[in-house]
Amino acid sequence: MFKQIIFIIALLSSLSIATEVSTNFELKTTYANGAVDVLIDYHRDADREIRDKSKDWVAVYKKGTSTAWQNVINWAWVKDLSGQAPGDYYGHIFRGTHIAKPGEYEVRFFKNNSFIVDKSLSFTTKQVPSFLTFIKKAGYDAILMRGFDSHEFVPAPRDWVGIYKENDDNTWQNVIQWGWLKDLKKYGTYRLTLNKDLYQKGVKYKARYFLNNSFHTYKETEAFYVGELPDNEKKVVSFAFIEKRDGALFSRAGVYSNYIKSPNDWIGIFKNDVEFTDVSNLIAWAYVSKVNSSKTLEILKPELIESKKDYKAVFFRNNSYEKFGKAFTFKSRY
Repeated sequence: MFKQIIFIIALLSSLSIATEVSTNFELKTTYANGAVDVLIDYHRDADREIRDKSKDWVAVYKKGTSTAWQNVINWAWVKDLSGQAPGDYYGHIFRGTHIAKPGEYEVRFFKNNSFIVDKSLSFTTKQVPSFLTFIKKAGYDAILMRGFDSHEFVPAPRDWVGIYKENDDNTWQNVIQWGWLKDLKKYGTYRLTLNKDLYQKGVKYKARYFLNNSFHTYKETEAFYVGELPDNEKKVVSFAFIEKRDGALFSRAGVYSNYIKSPNDWIGIFKNDVEFTDVSNLIAWAYVSKVNSSKTLEILKPELIESKKDYKAVFFRNNSYEKFGKAFTFKSRY
C-alpha cells in the first residue's frame, strides 16, 4: 500500500526531543512552535484511491503503555490530515500534540482501524524553555499571551487557558472562564477577554496555561483583580523621592487629584519596613494641597534617611492615620 513511512518529529517549543529512533525511520529536528509533527508518505499515484478511503490512523502514546484507546494522547485518521506532495509521494502531516509531561513516548501507525502497531517511532522529551514567553493580565479586561523574537507562538489545537481564583486548584469545577488558544488569536498575540460579570470585587485571580487538554499548569500569571481595584490596592501616589541637593536633603511626591477628598488629606514618608501608624516613624510629610502645588514635603527626621535604602510614601485621609490606596515604594537617590 505504501513504499515507506517517514516520521518527522519536530522539536517541541516546550520540550526537546532525544534521538531515540527505530532503524527504518529518519529523524529531523526543527522548530515547529510547540507541536509534534509527523509526516506520513504514501506513493501518490499508485495508492491515491486506497489512501483516500483508508482507515489507517496514527497516534501518540506514552512509551510502554498498551494500544488501548484510553492510553491515546492524540490521534487522527491519516486520510483527514492536511498534506503536501514532495516528489513521488504525498505527505500527510499529523501535528498539534503537546506533551504535558517530560518522559518517553511513541508515535504509532495502525492499518485499517486496527490496534496492531504497523510502524512506530520512539522519542524522549525533557523540559526546555518555551516559545510562550509570557502570560499576563493586560489592562482591566484581558489575558495576553505572546511568543518571543522571530518565533511566532503557535499553540497546539488543544492547548487552553483558564481563569481561577488565586488559591483554587486546577479542577474543572473551579474554572471561572476559559478558551482554546487556537480561538484567541488577535493581531499576532493571543488574548482572552475577561467577562467582568463573572468575577467578584476584591478577589484575586490567576490565569493558567495548560498543554494538550491537560490540567497541569504550564505557566500562570501573577495574581490580579478584575474590574475596580479594592481601596487598599489603588495607585494613589504618582511618584515620590528623597535626594540631596547642594548638600541638603530634599523630598517630593505627587498624588492623583481624583482621590483627594479633603484639604486635610496628607502624605507621609516612612522606611519601607516600619509601621506607618506610629508617628515616631514619620520621616517627612505634607498636606496634599501643598504636595500637588509645590510637590515638596517637610522633612522631620533627616537622621532616619540613609543612602540607597527603601522607603514608602503613604496617603492618609483627613488628618488621620487612615491609609488609603497602595503605598508607593522607592529608594533614596543619594
